[in-house]
Amino acid sequence: MKSRKFWILVSLIIVISTYVYANYSTRDYIITSDAASLFDLSGVGVKVYTSLPETLQKGGLTGQMLQTATELRLRQFGISVLSEEEQNLVLGNPHLTVVVSVVADEETQVAALHVSVKIRQGVLLQRDIKVKIILDATTWEKSKTGLCSIDKTNGLVQEIVKNLLDEFLNDYLAANPKEQPTEKNTSNK
Repeated sequence: MKSRKFWILVSLIIVISTYVYANYSTRDYIITSDAASLFDLSGVGVKVYTSLPETLQKGGLTGQMLQTATELRLRQFGISVLSEEEQNLVLGNPHLTVVVSVVADEETQVAALHVSVKIRQGVLLQRDIKVKIILDATTWEKSKTGLCSIDKTNGLVQEIVKNLLDEFLNDYLAANPKEQPTEKNTSNK
């Protein structure tokens, strides 16, 4: 009997907590989507960090190659890629970070990989508006983790980076829709 009361109490606490959280998180001043943090982002710096086995680097997968591909993809969609000096002048110091980690086992010919793409930028703590502490925080992030054969790793990593960048670009474009030109009435009266 005591056990039943305990589980009823636990269930009640979970239901109430869920209700309170759901109501609190939908208030107007709280960002409920990480995509909203991309609004009015004028450009980003790009940083690529890799941890790759030598065999993959010999096969052409390098940090510089991923850096170049990332910057090109952003520019294709009209997002300014900022130099470190330019990035430091932009409010919030926004930067897109790509992290690629691969561990390969030559004996089994299997590679484990983790790829993440994130936006980091300056944010203010909300709890006390008198305290102006700006922190560098991740405001948008997507990642993939998986296993594959070593011979397919280079192509798979490039594909995952491209797909994660596409998710970023979709969210960026949703948060910053381009204004459609308005048609003026050109008919003569």
